[in-house]
Amino acid sequence: MTIRRLRTTDLLWYLIDGPRLGPSLAQTWDRVGKSADSPPSPRSVAGGLALHRERERGSVLTEGLHLRALASVRTRSGPKAWEVHLLNLPPEIEHEGIELLEGLCALAGEQGGERVFLRLPALNRVVDLAREAGFVRCTQETLYSREALPPAEQGDESAIRQLEPSDAYQVFLLYDRCVPSRVKWEYAMTFDEWSHALESPGKRVRQGVYEVRGSVRGWARVGSGRQSVNSLEAMMHPSEDEAAWDTLVSWALRQGRSSAPFLSLVPSHQPEQARALERADFVPVRQYQLMVKPLAVRVKERAFAPARA
Repeated sequence: MTIRRLRTTDLLWYLIDGPRLGPSLAQTWDRVGKSADSPPSPRSVAGGLALHRERERGSVLTEGLHLRALASVRTRSGPKAWEVHLLNLPPEIEHEGIELLEGLCALAGEQGGERVFLRLPALNRVVDLAREAGFVRCTQETLYSREALPPAEQGDESAIRQLEPSDAYQVFLLYDRCVPSRVKWEYAMTFDEWSHALESPGKRVRQGVYEVRGSVRGWARVGSGRQSVNSLEAMMHPSEDEAAWDTLVSWALRQGRSSAPFLSLVPSHQPEQARALERADFVPVRQYQLMVKPLAVRVKERAFAPARA
C-alpha cells in the first residue's frame, strides 16, 4: 500500500471505493451532531474536493488502483490555521493513519499553515493514533442540542448590541480572559492566531456583544443555513453572573431560524455556559476531543542573546 497526495483521478475511484471506507472520523462544525449511519454520499464528497482545491489538500492510501483511505485538510478562517475535515480510515488499516495524518500536516505546512486542528469523538480509537502523529490534546468539548422550540419571552437585552468590525480585538481580549493558559498555548496565543483559528459557523452569521459601561463582557455568534441547523458559540467574562449568561443565550436564540434546532459545542473549561444552555432547554448529546498539531515552533519567552564577535 502507498500513501501519496490526492490526484484528480482519485476522485473517480472514490465514487467506487468510497462506501467501503466508512464515514469520516473528523468532526468539523459541519459534521458534529450527525449520525455516523448517514454519511454524505461519495458523489457529494468527491464534488466538494473538486470544487475547493484552492483551500483544501488531500492524501490517499492506495492499494493498486483502489483507495483504502482518504484524508483532507482545509483552512479555517485564515491560512495559518488548518483543520482535518475528512478522515476515512477503515479499522483494519488504522495504523496507516499515523503516516496519513503526518502527510496532511506536511501539506498544510507547505501552504503556510502553523497549526492543524483535529476533532474526534472522545472515545474514538484514532485519538491514540493522532497522538503518535504529533497531535496534542487541546480541550474536551460537549455538544449540546436544543430542539426547534419557540424562544422564551424576551427579557431586558439592552446590554447586547450587534458586533462591529472595531470590536474584534475586544472579543479577543475576552477570549484571553476566559480561556486557561494551557488551552490558549495550543489553540491561539495572539490575536492573529485566534482570528485565523475561528471555525466557520455557517453561511448566515449574526454576532452580538454583551457590553457593560463600554467594555465587552460577553460575545455570541449564531450561524445558520448549515442544513437547517443553528450553531451557537458564546463567551462571558468570568466575573459576570448567571443572569448575564441567560440574557446572552436568550438573545442568541432569537438570531437563528426558529424552525431549526440549535447545536452548541461547550469546552470543558466553560461550565457556566453549559449550565446556561441547560436552563434554556439544551441537553448534552455527545463528547469530542479537540486536538492540534503545531507546525511552527513558538518561542515561550523573549530573551537577549549574547553578541559574538
